[in-house]
Amino acid sequence: MGMLSFQEKKGLGWRCRVPNYVIQKLYFEYFTATLLSGTRYATANQSILEALNALFEGNPEPFFNIAAHVLTEHHSNRDDITYNEKHLQTLMIGLLSSYDACFIHSEYETGRGYVDIFLGRLPGVSLDFDVAIELKYVKKNERDKADSVAKEAKTQLEGYLQTERFNRPDIRGFYVVYVGNEVYQWGG
Repeated sequence: MGMLSFQEKKGLGWRCRVPNYVIQKLYFEYFTATLLSGTRYATANQSILEALNALFEGNPEPFFNIAAHVLTEHHSNRDDITYNEKHLQTLMIGLLSSYDACFIHSEYETGRGYVDIFLGRLPGVSLDFDVAIELKYVKKNERDKADSVAKEAKTQLEGYLQTERFNRPDIRGFYVVYVGNEVYQWGG
């Protein structure tokens, strides 16, 4: 049906991949709708759109808070056992997928590593800059590590922004650290 493509034969089975950007966007829209279905954001796309507009105007806090709110409503203490940065990244990309002003890149190569989320403007869209987001997630029971993780996130982001690909005036970078379902610290 075009939802997955064969990537390679692996052991006794096949490894599949998402074939293209359109299908990737559809998957994220589906997962976003599923995650938001029991929250106040299920029918309130306007607040998400306003948060995304604020993000592209240089204020990521409303967007980060929406992700925290979704985590609060759907994240149990038991989830914290296996929850990690990749889960948070998927949630955020899902929230971003409804915004048709940019390409959403996951693990975008910078020359010194991979920024977790990169939002590249689409041609003809009136946004002033692209956005790079570095994410960190700390389990609730490891809260004492949050300061050092925040320092690491800031250092990583600064390094990415100094690379040839990102060292330009039309890009903004933000980092955010979540401890459990709470925004612990963010900056840019």
